[in-house]
Amino acid sequence: HIVGIGDDGWDGLGARARALIEGARTIYSGARQIALLPESEARRVDIAAGYEGHLEDLVSGACGPDTVVLASGDPMLFGIGSALAARLGDEMRARVEVIPHVGSVQVALARLGVSSAGVVVLSALARPLRPVLTQAMASERFVVLLDREHSPAVVARALLEAGMEDARAIVGERLESAAERIVTGRLSDLVEAAFDPLSLLVVLREAEVVAVYRRLAIPEAEFAHRAGLITKAEVRALAVAALQLRPDSVLWDIGAGSGSVGIEAALSLPRGAVYAVDRDAEQLVFVEENRVRFRTPQVEAVHGAAPDALATLPDPNAIFIGGGGAALPAILEVAMARLRPGGRLVGTLATIERVAATLAALRAWSPELREVSIAHGVALADGTRLQPANPVFLFSATRPPEPTL
Repeated sequence: HIVGIGDDGWDGLGARARALIEGARTIYSGARQIALLPESEARRVDIAAGYEGHLEDLVSGACGPDTVVLASGDPMLFGIGSALAARLGDEMRARVEVIPHVGSVQVALARLGVSSAGVVVLSALARPLRPVLTQAMASERFVVLLDREHSPAVVARALLEAGMEDARAIVGERLESAAERIVTGRLSDLVEAAFDPLSLLVVLREAEVVAVYRRLAIPEAEFAHRAGLITKAEVRALAVAALQLRPDSVLWDIGAGSGSVGIEAALSLPRGAVYAVDRDAEQLVFVEENRVRFRTPQVEAVHGAAPDALATLPDPNAIFIGGGGAALPAILEVAMARLRPGGRLVGTLATIERVAATLAALRAWSPELREVSIAHGVALADGTRLQPANPVFLFSATRPPEPTL
């Protein structure tokens, strides 16, 4: 059984929850939750350091009907109930009874008189902050569940640095306890403020906020970049399409320059990540500026020369190579070794010699090659002529899936 409990403790529990706790022989709980209960003879297992290490015991069948897991608020909202459901699948309903409590999100919205319909709930509880920022940038109203590391000040500062406007922000602290406090203001008001770790952040943005949306072939003039050093809009659109990204893909943008390919790809990655790698620190200044300009916090600038700079990055689902010079053969070798099965490798080349060497390296993956020739209309007296751009070679390949036994 999983029983949710609030800061109002025993008094806030219903009859069913109380009966389960009173009859329990083993109670899994954090110290804060267990302190809210009356004394009992039940064996108590402390999971304050994290429930992940106890999941195997809970799903193995070793725990009987006299075992209770005590959780904060709604166990099925980024809690241990969600983790068990992910492990048990269809068996969850038959094996586990969940008694939810009113969670902090519901309490906070009720205190504020804000309808929960359409509010996006995000969790920074023992999780990386970047996916939270990415989803927040595309949301009009959202709540962030916080922990000691990700305080209201840390998250507010990160949102502002990611390019969010100074939106209305409310912190709910120690909700439903005698120490409950609600602080309202703007994100900028929170960056130096201190709160109890048991807090959450509510952000209410104005309705006219422009949502982050997918765009292809973004005009070069919209990017901050060094003159002449940017992947052309049409080539960029073809490259992003060839990457065949999923919403949660991890992309390496090698030789990122201003980051135009990675940024354009990131607009299709609400739950993914882009690592923009370049050896030129001045180029990465453009990456950071464009990351804020296009509100894509899922893009991370990585300073270093490939392939060495790739060593600490997570294995990608997709790789774009926009530069590499003499290191291209070594970059291809690492890219082919690290790309996940079924992942896409795409790149641009300017010379025929590099094309031949690249296709030879990718021969086992049956690579595809396209020549992209673009001409733009320019004014000529009272008419228009076509001015061709330098042709670009676009290669692509898919890593074969792992063989099945």
